[in-house]
Amino acid sequence: MLERISREVRPEVLTVCAWALVTLMILTAYLQVLKAPFVQYRGLLRDRATASLGMRTEGEEPAALALAAVDEEVAKLRRQLYGGSSSVPLREMESYVIQTLDRISARHDVELMGVRPRELGRVLMFDELPYDVEVMGSYVRLWGWLQDMETELRPMVVNSYEFERRNSAEPVRMKLQLVAYRGREPQR
Repeated sequence: MLERISREVRPEVLTVCAWALVTLMILTAYLQVLKAPFVQYRGLLRDRATASLGMRTEGEEPAALALAAVDEEVAKLRRQLYGGSSSVPLREMESYVIQTLDRISARHDVELMGVRPRELGRVLMFDELPYDVEVMGSYVRLWGWLQDMETELRPMVVNSYEFERRNSAEPVRMKLQLVAYRGREPQR
């Protein structure tokens, strides 16, 4: 069959068909294998040119924006670390804690039996302010009291706790040790 086709078709047509087939194979190879890397390479060159132009003409503006974002993040972390009690001076911290616990106790109808400050300690770069607290109330009210205490006295944490109930007619007595951590001012 190939012999018959080769006799009937002129050699110029066969040459053109062979070149067309080779061109089609090269084009297919380019599209399948080489096009994506070339496009990616051109994109990288374009990005590089744009970035170098931006550095020459607007080099300070992106740096200022990045610095503002870092400052905002530091302020956010500082609020999380120090909480609301960070603005209270150390000498007034005891009265602040007692007033806050008293206000939370009244809100939740929990009886604040006592708050006893303990000796100031130091942990790494923080002052540790421990308090022994005793409250009485129902389990549900004590739970709400604990949630509000955690929110309002952040970053105060419960270091230890103990529940006591002698009989079902009595309210629950909870004794806990609260510890506030405050960033220590650098010594000069």
